[in-house]
Amino acid sequence: MALKSLYILALVLTVSYCSSQKQDSASIHYHEGGRTGSSYSSGESSGKLPSDGPRIQDITKSSGLTLQKGILAGFSNQPSLTNTSTKLIKKVNITLVIKDYTSWKRKLIQFVEIGGAYISSSRLDVSSNTYKSGSIVIRVPKEQLDGLLDQIKTLGKLTSENIQSDDITGKYTDLKARIHNKKLTETRFQEILKGKASKTTDILAVEKELGRIREEIDRMTRQLNRYDQLVDFSTITLYFRESEEKRVEGESFWVHLRENIAWALNQGLEGLLGVINGIIIFLIAGIPVWIVLYFGRKYLIKWLRKRKETKS
Repeated sequence: MALKSLYILALVLTVSYCSSQKQDSASIHYHEGGRTGSSYSSGESSGKLPSDGPRIQDITKSSGLTLQKGILAGFSNQPSLTNTSTKLIKKVNITLVIKDYTSWKRKLIQFVEIGGAYISSSRLDVSSNTYKSGSIVIRVPKEQLDGLLDQIKTLGKLTSENIQSDDITGKYTDLKARIHNKKLTETRFQEILKGKASKTTDILAVEKELGRIREEIDRMTRQLNRYDQLVDFSTITLYFRESEEKRVEGESFWVHLRENIAWALNQGLEGLLGVINGIIIFLIAGIPVWIVLYFGRKYLIKWLRKRKETKS
């Protein structure tokens, strides 16, 4: 009976030892640029580089380079995707019918400035019957979006409204992870340059690859900043047109005449300024010619006088 108990105890200890060995030799996977790389052992005795494409393998095999433990450990410090808050890009399209463009625009600018927003672009069209219409694109902090929309709606008659929310949380977190992994790869190559890279060909290959990785990091960082800007500032595209009531209430022959005279004066003034601008450019561009003609004339007169005196 005692012998049987000892046999069972030995069997339990053997199973426990094998289980612990499997846990110690668990492989670590890394993710770079959306691709899953080859796994490598987390034990200190391995000293092998993770697979990072043929260029890295060729360089490390030819020079026998190894990475420091700190670099390998960095791959376990992946950014937590669960900590990223929801990233929404909000776009709003609204259409308003307004009475008078001038006073409406003045009030709109006041609301925009109070809300910490800004006008990124605008377009104004004037039809043959002097109706004004167009569009204005406003960038507003996401916290102020609802308040600014409510204020804008008070400036005219709302005819249409469309709100669109684009969830880019997945794209955002994936891009952050790719940047993180690219930076780890950059650090690995920096360690190679500082370490055992002695051959000129290896050094040039590492520097070339390092430059390519840095370009990718810069490109992805710019895209991440673009995402941040689109998330932090919502976009309002405001379409507007003047109401026909304006024409019915105030239009007359004299209003037409005044607008036509103002338009003609404006066109005439622009033409006059264009002529003056052309004359100034002509005079400035001709300065060298005027100088040559002036001194040439003086020299010619002096030469003719000397010739006349010689003959006499």
